[in-house]
Amino acid sequence: MGWLNKPLVDGEIRVSKHANEFFHRRHNNQGLRMQKDTAYEKPAGIRRILLIGDSFFWGYGVNDKEVISEVLQNKFGKGVEALNGSVTGYGTDQELLWLTEEGLKYKPDIVVLGFFPYNDIEEIAASIIYGYPKPFFNLEGGRLMLKNVPVPDTRETRRKGFEEPTTLWGRLKKFLRHNTHIYPFAASRLNSNKTLRQFFIDTGIAEEYTWDLPGVAFYKLSDKEKAMDLSDALLLELRKVSEGAGAKFLLVFIPRKESLAKSSGDNVTRGVREWNDNARRYLKDFTSEHKLAFIDLLPVLRSYNERGVALYHVKDYDNHWNAEGHRIAAEEIFNSLKQRGWLLAGE
Repeated sequence: MGWLNKPLVDGEIRVSKHANEFFHRRHNNQGLRMQKDTAYEKPAGIRRILLIGDSFFWGYGVNDKEVISEVLQNKFGKGVEALNGSVTGYGTDQELLWLTEEGLKYKPDIVVLGFFPYNDIEEIAASIIYGYPKPFFNLEGGRLMLKNVPVPDTRETRRKGFEEPTTLWGRLKKFLRHNTHIYPFAASRLNSNKTLRQFFIDTGIAEEYTWDLPGVAFYKLSDKEKAMDLSDALLLELRKVSEGAGAKFLLVFIPRKESLAKSSGDNVTRGVREWNDNARRYLKDFTSEHKLAFIDLLPVLRSYNERGVALYHVKDYDNHWNAEGHRIAAEEIFNSLKQRGWLLAGE
């Protein structure tokens, strides 16, 4: 799957390299983002709701008790277990693999997928993302074909790149990383500027680790229409796998924070909002055509935003939900499940 949550991780991590801000996260004995440990075997009389997704559902930037799955757990009560199988950085392809190979072991009654198309479409179209190799699928004759497995192990390559540099600049940067406090902060700020970052790469000051790993082939599906077709196939396969295991499947659309405002903003913000709105309309048509259970979070999030309620991290260095965003999203999922008759509070 490329990477997994490490079990029994417990402690604070920094929200961003750009700020002195932290949140507490715990992975339980199975590597789930949960405060309590779990077993694969489902206790008698218990129903399980399994959340899968990327950093939004995982709860990036919020403490354990504020994560969407913990909010749902409190709403459902003792008759239901809300499990959080989300993994930061995952695309829909990795989520499908995780559900198939790991998630179904928990025998969920409901699978809820958090879908963030702004980067999910990009993530499924590449063999390396965020500097790490991953499996991916191709559509061949209408069938999903798994590629890039086993996933190349690049831990040694990455370690040497940072700890055994061969260039003067590389050795200097290693010294500064290990002996100064200002260098990591300054480097992260400079690298956040794409123009400067590219200049550093072109001049040899920085190495491009994001996409190019020495000795590892890079695949990129650049055709946007084919990427959308692939996304559609993955979503339908997620439902098929869920229902094949006796679980209902629910798709949740997660909007970018820029899309909460109906108008105004600079050209970049307007462009992001337009892309997001197009993806949302596409998803609504797609789920309607295929009768796929769907929650569109944009209307409720926008209504709270118009009342002055902050639902996303207010700083530019993080675009995830804050605790209030998790609470509102959990309420929408909870209410949708009740209305559909899938799961009642207190069962």
